[in-house]
Parts: sequence; C-alpha cells; structure tokens
Amino acid sequence: MKLKIKFKILVFVIGMLPLHFMAQSSAEDVLKGLKKSEKPLTSFNGESVPVYLPEGKRVKGMEMMEAVQSGNYDIEQYEDENGNIKAIMFRKLTEKEIADNKEATRKKMAEKQFEIKPAKDFTVVDMQGKSYNLKELKGKIVVINFWFTQCKPCLIEIPELNNLVDKYSEKEVVFLGITFDNKKVLQNFLPKKTFKYNIIPNAKNIISLYDVNSYPTHIIIDKNSNIVFSTSGLGQETVTELDYNINKLLQKP
Repeated sequence: MKLKIKFKILVFVIGMLPLHFMAQSSAEDVLKGLKKSEKPLTSFNGESVPVYLPEGKRVKGMEMMEAVQSGNYDIEQYEDENGNIKAIMFRKLTEKEIADNKEATRKKMAEKQFEIKPAKDFTVVDMQGKSYNLKELKGKIVVINFWFTQCKPCLIEIPELNNLVDKYSEKEVVFLGITFDNKKVLQNFLPKKTFKYNIIPNAKNIISLYDVNSYPTHIIIDKNSNIVFSTSGLGQETVTELDYNINKLLQKP
C-alpha cells in the first residue's frame, strides 16, 4: 500500500468556510462520467472542487476538516474527460490500512531530521496569573501551541491535545497555549470548550518573536532550550508527531 501523504489545512485557506452542505447524493451519482485521477493531491477547500464522504454526502468547512483529521479516509481525486478535477472522494480505510498508516508514520518520524536551533527567550503569564520564563524552564520540555478561538483547525485538534496533557501530566513537560485573544474572549470561550494547556492571552509579542503566521502552529523546546520540532497547519499526523517527539525527549538522560 502506498504511504498516505500527510495533508495539512491552513487556517487562512478554509478557516472561514460555511458549515452547510448540499443535499446527499449516492457515490455513483457523484462519480458518474468521471474517472479516478493519478494527479498529485493538492490543497482543497470543498468549494471550488466538491468533496464527498463515501456515501455521497458533500462536506465543507468544519465537517470536512474533521473527516481529514480523523485518519479514517484515503483521499481520491476524480477528473473529467479533459483531465479537470471535478470531485474529491473520501474512501473509508480498512482497519488494516489504518494500522499500516500508523506504522508508516512511526517509521517516517524515526527517520525524520529537524534543524535544531536555540529558542528565543520569553516571559509570559497565563490566565491564572502564573508566570513562565524560558530560562527558568530549562530542564523541562516545553510544548507550545499557537492558536486562537476563531481558528477552526485549532479547535478540531484541542481534544487530542488535551489527551497529550493528560498523558504527560506526571512528567517534566509544560504545555503552553499562546494566543493573541484577550482575557475577555478566552473567559467566554474556555467554559464552553475545555483546553488543558496553560493558556497565555494577549501574546502578540511572542507570536511575532517566533514569526508565527499560520495557525495552528506547534513547537517543542527541549530541556536545553532548543527548538527540536515544529509544524504548522492541521494534519492527520500532528498530534502523533508531538507525542512521538515528547516521548523521545523524555527518554534522553
């Protein structure tokens, strides 16, 4: 089976897409007159080219992103007789295919090399008034998520990020959720959607310091205050990569 290509959706591409969708059709109706395309998969937003679940239901916005993020589907393009992409279909993966993809992801992460560079020093204060200074955090692993409350891809991955916090709650790992949103916005948001990271409001200066221009963005800083991993956008493998790298750093003396 060919490896599943990691697919990311950046917030500036589809963050503001509507959540409604067209009436459901059968998969046969959707693909009538089209053939499976061998062209490389490119970014899609569900608008210019319609996207369908296996049963023929068209999806957009948050529903489409959640389907991509789930890791339960392969993404296939279909073209007309002139080679124009006219539909994107999510094919349901078998349990074996899902297991094979996870194993391929683990192997790929073991082989991947990231450029290590010093993290820029910062001091921030969370919603509870607790201060975090990078120099004082030396000896701990720092996991940062740059996000904001209106970022739909950011919201999709929050439950999985919460699981990471729970998994490493007894370890020397500090999770910081850095956002430009102010306290009032966050005080209205957080009671409705739990986010277990230590939330840092009004942090435009830190966002600028780290040159963040797409959301969500994740970075991991090791015990020696070096950035050893970073990734942007919503991807099927993002949380798995975070987990893998945190665990690898914890194994180091």
